[in-house]
Amino acid sequence: MIGAGFASGQELLQFFACYGVWGLLGVVAAGWGFAYLGSHVLDIGYQLGATGYYQILYQVCGRRIGSALDACTVVFLFGGLCIMLAGTGAVAQDFLDLPYLAGVAAMAVLLLYTTARGVDCIATVNLLIMPLLILATLGAGIYSLWYHGSAEFLQELQNIPQPPFSWHWLGSSMQYLSYNLVLGATILAPLGRMTAKKSVRRAGGWSGGILLGLLSFWITVLLLTHYEQLAVSEVPMLELSLIQHPWNYWLYAGVLLGAMYTTAIASLYGTAEKLSRQFYLPLQTAILFILPVALLFSQFGFSRLISILYPIFGLLSCWFTLRLLWLGSRDS
Repeated sequence: MIGAGFASGQELLQFFACYGVWGLLGVVAAGWGFAYLGSHVLDIGYQLGATGYYQILYQVCGRRIGSALDACTVVFLFGGLCIMLAGTGAVAQDFLDLPYLAGVAAMAVLLLYTTARGVDCIATVNLLIMPLLILATLGAGIYSLWYHGSAEFLQELQNIPQPPFSWHWLGSSMQYLSYNLVLGATILAPLGRMTAKKSVRRAGGWSGGILLGLLSFWITVLLLTHYEQLAVSEVPMLELSLIQHPWNYWLYAGVLLGAMYTTAIASLYGTAEKLSRQFYLPLQTAILFILPVALLFSQFGFSRLISILYPIFGLLSCWFTLRLLWLGSRDS
Protein backbone atom coordinates (compact mmCIF):
# COMPACT_ATOMS: atom_id res chain seq x y z
CA MET A 1 0.00 0.00 0.00
CA ILE A 2 2.95 2.31 0.64
CA GLY A 3 4.18 2.56 -2.92
CA ALA A 4 5.74 5.21 -5.08
CA GLY A 5 2.37 6.79 -5.89
CA PHE A 6 1.67 7.14 -2.16
CA ALA A 7 5.10 8.53 -1.28
CA SER A 8 5.10 10.95 -4.22
CA GLY A 9 2.13 12.66 -2.55
CA GLN A 10 0.14 12.63 -5.79
CA GLU A 11 -2.37 9.99 -4.59
CA LEU A 12 -3.07 11.78 -1.32
CA LEU A 13 -3.25 15.13 -3.10
CA GLN A 14 -5.93 13.92 -5.50
CA PHE A 15 -7.95 11.80 -3.07
CA PHE A 16 -7.78 13.95 0.08
CA ALA A 17 -5.84 17.22 0.04
CA CYS A 18 -7.96 18.66 -2.78
CA TYR A 19 -10.92 18.69 -0.32
CA GLY A 20 -9.08 20.85 2.21
CA VAL A 21 -9.80 20.21 5.87
CA TRP A 22 -12.59 17.76 4.91
CA GLY A 23 -9.96 15.60 3.25
CA LEU A 24 -8.43 14.97 6.67
CA LEU A 25 -11.73 13.37 7.73
CA GLY A 26 -11.43 11.20 4.63
CA VAL A 27 -7.95 10.09 5.71
CA VAL A 28 -9.29 9.15 9.16
CA ALA A 29 -12.14 7.15 7.58
CA ALA A 30 -9.73 5.33 5.24
CA GLY A 31 -7.34 4.60 8.13
CA TRP A 32 -10.16 3.05 10.16
CA GLY A 33 -11.16 1.00 7.10
CA PHE A 34 -7.62 -0.32 6.61
CA ALA A 35 -7.46 -1.36 10.27
CA TYR A 36 -10.92 -2.92 10.57
CA LEU A 37 -11.20 -4.55 7.14
CA GLY A 38 -7.52 -5.47 6.85
CA SER A 39 -7.85 -7.69 9.92
CA HIS A 40 -10.90 -9.38 8.33
CA VAL A 41 -8.94 -10.06 5.13
CA LEU A 42 -6.30 -11.75 7.32
CA ASP A 43 -9.04 -13.86 8.97
CA ILE A 44 -10.47 -14.93 5.60
CA GLY A 45 -6.96 -15.76 4.36
CA TYR A 46 -6.48 -18.06 7.36
CA GLN A 47 -9.91 -19.71 7.03
CA LEU A 48 -9.36 -20.45 3.32
CA GLY A 49 -5.68 -21.33 3.60
CA ALA A 50 -5.32 -18.78 0.80
CA THR A 51 -2.24 -18.78 -1.40
CA GLY A 52 -3.39 -15.90 -3.63
CA TYR A 53 -5.56 -12.80 -3.51
CA TYR A 54 -8.04 -14.20 -6.07
CA GLN A 55 -9.31 -16.69 -3.46
CA ILE A 56 -10.21 -13.74 -1.22
CA LEU A 57 -11.99 -12.02 -4.13
CA TYR A 58 -14.03 -15.16 -4.92
CA GLN A 59 -14.94 -15.74 -1.27
CA VAL A 60 -16.04 -12.15 -0.63
CA CYS A 61 -17.66 -11.25 -3.97
CA GLY A 62 -18.64 -14.61 -5.45
CA ARG A 63 -16.91 -16.34 -8.37
CA ARG A 64 -18.47 -14.27 -11.17
CA ILE A 65 -17.83 -10.81 -9.71
CA GLY A 66 -14.56 -12.01 -8.18
CA SER A 67 -13.32 -13.16 -11.61
CA ALA A 68 -14.27 -9.80 -13.12
CA LEU A 69 -12.45 -7.96 -10.33
CA ASP A 70 -9.44 -10.23 -10.81
CA ALA A 71 -9.35 -9.25 -14.50
CA CYS A 72 -9.64 -5.57 -13.53
CA THR A 73 -6.70 -6.03 -11.17
CA VAL A 74 -4.51 -7.15 -14.08
CA VAL A 75 -5.48 -4.02 -16.01
CA PHE A 76 -4.70 -1.95 -12.91
CA LEU A 77 -1.28 -3.58 -12.55
CA PHE A 78 -0.56 -2.64 -16.16
CA GLY A 79 -1.75 0.87 -15.36
CA GLY A 80 0.60 0.91 -12.37
CA LEU A 81 3.49 0.10 -14.69
CA CYS A 82 2.51 3.00 -16.97
CA ILE A 83 2.26 5.32 -13.96
CA MET A 84 5.72 4.38 -12.67
CA LEU A 85 7.25 4.96 -16.12
CA ALA A 86 5.48 8.32 -16.29
CA GLY A 87 6.63 9.15 -12.76
CA THR A 88 10.25 8.56 -13.73
CA GLY A 89 9.75 10.85 -16.71
CA ALA A 90 8.21 13.53 -14.47
CA VAL A 91 11.14 13.39 -12.04
CA ALA A 92 13.61 13.61 -14.94
CA GLN A 93 11.82 16.56 -16.56
CA ASP A 94 10.73 18.62 -13.57
CA PHE A 95 13.58 18.04 -11.14
CA LEU A 96 16.66 16.82 -13.06
CA ASP A 97 16.29 19.07 -16.14
CA LEU A 98 16.32 16.06 -18.46
CA PRO A 99 13.87 15.25 -21.27
CA TYR A 100 10.72 13.43 -20.16
CA LEU A 101 11.41 10.61 -22.63
CA ALA A 102 14.93 10.19 -21.25
CA GLY A 103 13.56 9.30 -17.81
CA VAL A 104 10.95 6.94 -19.24
CA ALA A 105 13.47 5.24 -21.55
CA ALA A 106 16.03 4.84 -18.75
CA MET A 107 13.47 3.09 -16.54
CA ALA A 108 12.35 0.84 -19.44
CA VAL A 109 15.96 -0.21 -20.15
CA LEU A 110 16.52 -0.90 -16.44
CA LEU A 111 13.36 -3.04 -16.34
CA LEU A 112 14.48 -5.03 -19.40
CA TYR A 113 17.92 -5.55 -17.87
CA THR A 114 16.41 -6.70 -14.58
CA THR A 115 14.02 -9.15 -16.21
CA ALA A 116 16.86 -10.59 -18.29
CA ARG A 117 19.01 -11.09 -15.17
CA GLY A 118 16.20 -12.35 -12.94
CA VAL A 119 14.40 -10.66 -10.06
CA ASP A 120 15.40 -12.72 -7.05
CA CYS A 121 16.91 -9.66 -5.41
CA ILE A 122 13.87 -7.40 -5.95
CA ALA A 123 12.11 -8.51 -2.75
CA THR A 124 15.25 -7.70 -0.76
CA VAL A 125 15.60 -4.30 -2.47
CA ASN A 126 11.93 -3.58 -1.74
CA LEU A 127 12.42 -4.42 1.94
CA LEU A 128 15.22 -1.85 2.05
CA ILE A 129 13.41 0.82 0.02
CA MET A 130 10.12 0.85 1.94
CA PRO A 131 11.55 1.72 5.39
CA LEU A 132 13.74 4.40 3.76
CA LEU A 133 10.68 5.78 1.99
CA ILE A 134 8.74 6.01 5.27
CA LEU A 135 11.70 7.63 7.04
CA ALA A 136 12.20 10.12 4.20
CA THR A 137 8.50 11.04 4.31
CA LEU A 138 8.56 11.51 8.08
CA GLY A 139 11.82 13.42 7.78
CA ALA A 140 10.29 15.91 5.33
CA GLY A 141 7.54 16.67 7.83
CA ILE A 142 9.87 16.91 10.82
CA TYR A 143 12.17 19.26 8.89
CA SER A 144 9.21 21.44 7.96
CA LEU A 145 8.15 21.62 11.62
CA TRP A 146 11.71 22.41 12.74
CA TYR A 147 12.33 25.01 10.00
CA HIS A 148 9.12 26.97 10.55
CA GLY A 149 8.93 26.49 14.30
CA SER A 150 5.90 25.14 16.12
CA ALA A 151 4.12 28.52 16.31
CA GLU A 152 4.39 29.21 12.58
CA PHE A 153 3.51 25.60 11.74
CA LEU A 154 0.36 25.84 13.88
CA GLN A 155 -0.51 29.09 12.10
CA GLU A 156 -0.16 27.31 8.76
CA LEU A 157 -2.49 24.59 10.02
CA GLN A 158 -5.11 27.25 10.78
CA ASN A 159 -4.79 28.45 7.17
CA ILE A 160 -5.60 25.03 5.66
CA PRO A 161 -8.19 25.51 2.88
CA GLN A 162 -11.79 25.00 4.07
CA PRO A 163 -13.98 24.66 0.98
CA PRO A 164 -17.79 24.43 1.35
CA PHE A 165 -18.86 21.14 2.89
CA SER A 166 -19.86 18.31 0.57
CA TRP A 167 -19.84 14.53 0.85
CA HIS A 168 -17.39 14.12 -2.06
CA TRP A 169 -14.52 13.55 0.38
CA LEU A 170 -16.28 10.44 1.71
CA GLY A 171 -16.70 8.97 -1.77
CA SER A 172 -13.07 9.70 -2.51
CA SER A 173 -12.04 8.03 0.75
CA MET A 174 -14.12 4.97 -0.18
CA GLN A 175 -12.42 4.71 -3.58
CA TYR A 176 -8.96 5.05 -2.04
CA LEU A 177 -9.73 2.43 0.61
CA SER A 178 -11.25 0.02 -1.91
CA TYR A 179 -8.48 -0.21 -4.47
CA ASN A 180 -5.83 -0.41 -1.75
CA LEU A 181 -7.70 -3.24 -0.01
CA VAL A 182 -7.83 -5.27 -3.22
CA LEU A 183 -4.13 -4.69 -3.90
CA GLY A 184 -3.30 -5.25 -0.23
CA ALA A 185 -5.04 -8.64 -0.38
CA THR A 186 -2.11 -9.90 -2.49
CA ILE A 187 0.01 -9.69 0.68
CA LEU A 188 -2.64 -10.12 3.39
CA ALA A 189 -4.11 -13.36 1.97
CA PRO A 190 -0.99 -15.56 2.31
CA LEU A 191 0.03 -13.68 5.47
CA GLY A 192 -3.31 -14.59 7.07
CA ARG A 193 -2.84 -18.24 6.09
CA MET A 194 0.46 -18.32 7.97
CA THR A 195 -0.91 -16.65 11.13
CA ALA A 196 -2.84 -19.16 13.24
CA LYS A 197 -3.69 -16.99 16.26
CA LYS A 198 -6.70 -14.74 15.75
CA SER A 199 -5.42 -12.26 18.33
CA VAL A 200 -2.19 -11.86 16.33
CA ARG A 201 -4.14 -11.36 13.09
CA ARG A 202 -6.33 -8.71 14.71
CA ALA A 203 -3.36 -6.96 16.32
CA GLY A 204 -1.47 -7.00 13.03
CA GLY A 205 -4.42 -5.71 11.02
CA TRP A 206 -5.26 -2.92 13.44
CA SER A 207 -1.68 -1.79 14.05
CA GLY A 208 -0.89 -1.81 10.32
CA GLY A 209 -4.05 0.12 9.48
CA ILE A 210 -3.47 2.69 12.21
CA LEU A 211 0.16 3.24 11.16
CA LEU A 212 -0.87 3.63 7.52
CA GLY A 213 -3.62 6.06 8.54
CA LEU A 214 -1.23 8.14 10.66
CA LEU A 215 1.35 8.33 7.88
CA SER A 216 -1.34 9.30 5.35
CA PHE A 217 -2.66 11.96 7.74
CA TRP A 218 0.85 13.38 8.25
CA ILE A 219 1.56 13.63 4.51
CA THR A 220 -1.87 15.16 3.82
CA VAL A 221 -1.26 17.82 6.50
CA LEU A 222 2.07 18.65 4.82
CA LEU A 223 0.38 18.91 1.43
CA LEU A 224 -2.32 21.18 2.84
CA THR A 225 0.08 23.51 4.64
CA HIS A 226 1.96 24.04 1.35
CA TYR A 227 -1.06 23.57 -0.90
CA GLU A 228 -0.59 26.55 -3.24
CA GLN A 229 2.98 25.48 -4.04
CA LEU A 230 2.31 21.74 -4.34
CA ALA A 231 -1.14 21.51 -5.95
CA VAL A 232 0.24 21.94 -9.48
CA SER A 233 3.31 19.72 -8.99
CA GLU A 234 3.57 16.31 -10.66
CA VAL A 235 5.49 14.98 -7.63
CA PRO A 236 4.36 17.07 -4.62
CA MET A 237 6.53 15.53 -1.89
CA LEU A 238 9.64 15.84 -4.04
CA GLU A 239 8.72 19.47 -4.69
CA LEU A 240 8.43 19.98 -0.92
CA SER A 241 11.86 18.44 -0.30
CA LEU A 242 13.31 20.74 -2.99
CA ILE A 243 11.88 23.76 -1.16
CA GLN A 244 13.43 22.58 2.11
CA HIS A 245 17.08 21.72 1.45
CA PRO A 246 19.21 20.22 -1.38
CA TRP A 247 20.20 17.25 0.79
CA ASN A 248 16.55 16.48 1.57
CA TYR A 249 15.76 16.71 -2.13
CA TRP A 250 18.50 14.36 -3.33
CA LEU A 251 17.74 11.84 -0.59
CA TYR A 252 14.02 11.85 -1.34
CA ALA A 253 14.60 11.73 -5.11
CA GLY A 254 16.88 8.69 -4.80
CA VAL A 255 14.53 6.78 -2.51
CA LEU A 256 11.46 7.69 -4.60
CA LEU A 257 13.12 6.56 -7.85
CA GLY A 258 14.05 3.30 -6.13
CA ALA A 259 10.43 2.83 -5.06
CA MET A 260 9.23 3.57 -8.61
CA TYR A 261 11.65 0.94 -9.89
CA THR A 262 10.53 -1.80 -7.50
CA THR A 263 6.85 -0.93 -8.01
CA ALA A 264 7.33 -1.03 -11.80
CA ILE A 265 9.02 -4.44 -11.59
CA ALA A 266 6.19 -5.85 -9.46
CA SER A 267 3.56 -4.42 -11.82
CA LEU A 268 5.38 -5.69 -14.92
CA TYR A 269 5.78 -9.20 -13.54
CA GLY A 270 2.23 -9.34 -12.22
CA THR A 271 0.83 -8.35 -15.61
CA ALA A 272 3.19 -10.61 -17.57
CA GLU A 273 2.46 -13.63 -15.37
CA LYS A 274 -1.29 -13.27 -15.94
CA LEU A 275 -0.84 -12.73 -19.68
CA SER A 276 1.52 -15.70 -20.07
CA ARG A 277 -0.87 -18.04 -18.23
CA GLN A 278 -3.90 -16.79 -20.15
CA PHE A 279 -2.35 -17.07 -23.62
CA TYR A 280 0.30 -19.75 -22.95
CA LEU A 281 3.18 -17.39 -23.73
CA PRO A 282 6.73 -17.55 -22.37
CA LEU A 283 7.11 -15.00 -19.58
CA GLN A 284 9.87 -13.10 -21.39
CA THR A 285 7.73 -12.85 -24.55
CA ALA A 286 4.86 -11.41 -22.52
CA ILE A 287 7.24 -8.85 -20.97
CA LEU A 288 8.54 -7.81 -24.40
CA PHE A 289 4.94 -7.30 -25.54
CA ILE A 290 3.78 -5.39 -22.45
CA LEU A 291 6.65 -2.93 -22.05
CA PRO A 292 6.35 -1.10 -25.43
CA VAL A 293 2.59 -0.70 -24.90
CA ALA A 294 3.23 0.69 -21.42
CA LEU A 295 5.74 3.15 -22.90
CA LEU A 296 3.01 4.51 -25.18
CA PHE A 297 0.49 4.97 -22.37
CA SER A 298 3.09 6.57 -20.10
CA GLN A 299 3.02 9.63 -22.38
CA PHE A 300 -0.27 10.67 -20.75
CA GLY A 301 1.70 11.88 -17.72
CA PHE A 302 2.07 10.88 -14.07
CA SER A 303 -0.64 12.95 -12.36
CA ARG A 304 -3.10 12.49 -15.23
CA LEU A 305 -2.78 8.70 -15.20
CA ILE A 306 -3.28 8.62 -11.41
CA SER A 307 -6.34 10.88 -11.71
CA ILE A 308 -7.89 8.52 -14.28
CA LEU A 309 -6.86 4.97 -13.33
CA TYR A 310 -6.97 5.04 -9.53
CA PRO A 311 -10.52 6.44 -9.17
CA ILE A 312 -11.84 4.02 -11.83
CA PHE A 313 -10.32 1.01 -10.09
CA GLY A 314 -11.50 2.41 -6.77
CA LEU A 315 -15.08 2.53 -8.03
CA LEU A 316 -14.83 -0.99 -9.44
CA SER A 317 -13.47 -2.23 -6.10
CA CYS A 318 -16.18 -0.64 -3.93
CA TRP A 319 -18.34 -3.78 -4.00
CA PHE A 320 -15.45 -5.72 -2.44
CA THR A 321 -15.26 -3.18 0.40
CA LEU A 322 -19.03 -3.14 0.97
CA ARG A 323 -19.13 -6.94 1.09
CA LEU A 324 -16.21 -6.98 3.54
CA LEU A 325 -18.04 -4.48 5.76
CA TRP A 326 -21.16 -6.64 5.73
CA LEU A 327 -19.23 -9.87 6.43
CA GLY A 328 -17.26 -8.13 9.19
CA SER A 329 -20.39 -6.81 10.91
CA ARG A 330 -22.07 -10.22 10.60
CA ASP A 331 -19.08 -12.02 12.15
CA SER A 332 -18.95 -9.47 14.97
